[in-house]
Amino acid sequence: MSIAPASDGLAFRPQVDGFFANDTEILKKLGSATKPVELAKRSVWPTVAAVAFNWAIICAAIFAMTITSWWIHPVWLLVIASRQHALLVLLHDASHSLLCRSKFWNEIISDFFCGLPFGLSTQAYRVNHLAHHEHLNTEEDPDLVRKVGPGGQPEEWMFPLPWYRLARLFGRDVSGGGLLFVLRSVFRLTKAAKGPSEEKKQTLYPPVLRLVYAAALITFLWVSGRPWFLLYAWLVPLFCLLPAILRLRSIAEHFALPKAHMLNESRIIHPRWWEAFLVAPHHVSLHLDHHLFPYVPWYRLPQLHRRLLANEEYRALAHINSGFFFGKKSLVADITQIEDDPRTLLKAH
Repeated sequence: MSIAPASDGLAFRPQVDGFFANDTEILKKLGSATKPVELAKRSVWPTVAAVAFNWAIICAAIFAMTITSWWIHPVWLLVIASRQHALLVLLHDASHSLLCRSKFWNEIISDFFCGLPFGLSTQAYRVNHLAHHEHLNTEEDPDLVRKVGPGGQPEEWMFPLPWYRLARLFGRDVSGGGLLFVLRSVFRLTKAAKGPSEEKKQTLYPPVLRLVYAAALITFLWVSGRPWFLLYAWLVPLFCLLPAILRLRSIAEHFALPKAHMLNESRIIHPRWWEAFLVAPHHVSLHLDHHLFPYVPWYRLPQLHRRLLANEEYRALAHINSGFFFGKKSLVADITQIEDDPRTLLKAH
């Protein structure tokens, strides 16, 4: 993958508060000021450490469930869901081929340890996600169309959203409504990866990996002697808690925003430490910076963010929240106050 950002599809909009004439100029000036290409070098070891950490926490939480009372299980299940999300965040980075310089090992690490536990391959996710980057907030953005287009649920993605309706949506996810969401997402991404284009044909081994992984999983469950308990510890977070986390992350990334220019159609959140652990692992809350320069690996996003904050225009125009849940500048405050009807984006292009 080229480390140079593409300019295709960038919208030309009116001048923004005297700083920029259009989105192309935003990228040009910020790139010149921050030199993000210096941060594009990839190293596999931060991701290997992150993958090992996530799986270690999952194993520790499952072990804790075996020695604690049932009424404490929701705590451990939430911890497991947070690490499931963390693995998907690393899968996201792998879809940009950022885990290591070798494309082969990028796919192997991501598929075996981040994607296949959820029934996904890196390539399946990549096809959808790169289209999202290229066509952000247009009728060709697959994430936007899935949510508010034909067959979507636009009423769930229109803001401001009163807190009681937001709580109702999360309550539905946690009570099992997320099961359909997870199954639909896996089916949609798998289907999107099947097609005639050369890009979709580049990775030929995911079906083989799925068979190997399934055989290893069945063997592990049989040898463990506690297959039903392990399935409970993995599937309850996957189908009940993870969908709620993914909903919050999706809102945080591109909803309840003014969308007047490139710097406020995605957001930055500076989370508290516990928010970072539970819902924003591996710097995923620096989402605006990722969209500006998607060739910078996850572990260098904080450095990129510090460089961007040194720029007057970025500080003035970037949409930055001070946390997810509490305070006047939190994500929840935006959700309940900022007007955003994403259906207009499909009509405007």
